[in-house]
Amino acid sequence: MPPALLLTALVSTAGGIVTHGMYFLAHTAYGFGDVQNLWLAVALFIPYIPGALIAGSVGRRIGARRALHAANALMILAGLVLATRPPELGLWLAAPLYNGAAGLMWPLVEGYVAGGHHGAALHRVIGRFNLTWSATVVPALWIVGAAGDNLAATFGVLLALHFLGAFAIAALPPEPPPLDHAAAAPVASTYPLLLWSSRVLLPVSYLLLDALSPLLPGVWARTGVPLAWAAALSSTWMVARFGIFVLLSRWSGWRGRPGMLVTGALVLLAGFAVALSGSTAAAVLAGLVAFGIGQGAVYYAALYYGMAVGHGEVEQGGRHEAVIGLGYLGGPALALLGLAVGVAPLHAVGAVAAIGMTAGLAPWARRRA
Repeated sequence: MPPALLLTALVSTAGGIVTHGMYFLAHTAYGFGDVQNLWLAVALFIPYIPGALIAGSVGRRIGARRALHAANALMILAGLVLATRPPELGLWLAAPLYNGAAGLMWPLVEGYVAGGHHGAALHRVIGRFNLTWSATVVPALWIVGAAGDNLAATFGVLLALHFLGAFAIAALPPEPPPLDHAAAAPVASTYPLLLWSSRVLLPVSYLLLDALSPLLPGVWARTGVPLAWAAALSSTWMVARFGIFVLLSRWSGWRGRPGMLVTGALVLLAGFAVALSGSTAAAVLAGLVAFGIGQGAVYYAALYYGMAVGHGEVEQGGRHEAVIGLGYLGGPALALLGLAVGVAPLHAVGAVAAIGMTAGLAPWARRRA
């Protein structure tokens, strides 16, 4: 496996422990309920956005590989703190530190993966990247479920992954592959508008995701699923997302056409509603499958069109990750606002998401008309 994809796999599993598993850990180890988990989700992604936006400038100033080493060191430091089961204040400080460093790391990794590629070659490398990170994030929730409230075990795995990641970073060249402007073929005329639409829909998808994730412990408790199974079952949407990534990586017919974005957005919103409102475990699982399919379609399109239009630059990866961070931040913030005024998170977040999806898909509706 190339070093950049190996690093992707290691950091994806480790990051999944924090990004998706932290709410189960906080629930079991610190007694967090829905509201506290939503606030934790807000805290996690406040530093992620600036971390992603400065990745390109930091990489140019100190070198991309050195910037990756620095981000990895910060993530190890945060993991060490979390492994000691610190007082609650330590959780509130260390988890956002980890995620801020993750925001810095991911655009640089994407630059190493996509840099220098165009057209069909770009499709292939983005396919490998998406399949790698989406497959390796799934075991994160299995690790969390198996370890229960044993933070030393959970974050011991995280630390081991990051120590291995340091060797993968060392195997990378000092800088990502340079862009060959002469080889860069012009993109289809629909790509810029598709990029705009996908960049609107992408934060909407993560807005839904980060409203859903902190609430899943409560959803499973309501349906009578034991907590030991809850984290593992929550990975259902990740497995479904991996499946759609496999399809899109092998079939190029979706490129340049809005149909996948339209379908993905509608399935995404329906899956969110069913997962949160389902009264049985089977209904929640069905909602999670639909959610994963829709989220995967929107994510794949946004990353592909961003890298195709921006020719694989780190700054494009930074914008892609910053947009994701905005969605991650907006979801729990809207859910908390809804709870404060007596509106269920499903309705508060779902209404705003529907407006965002309408805005993202409006250009294609006008064209069809």
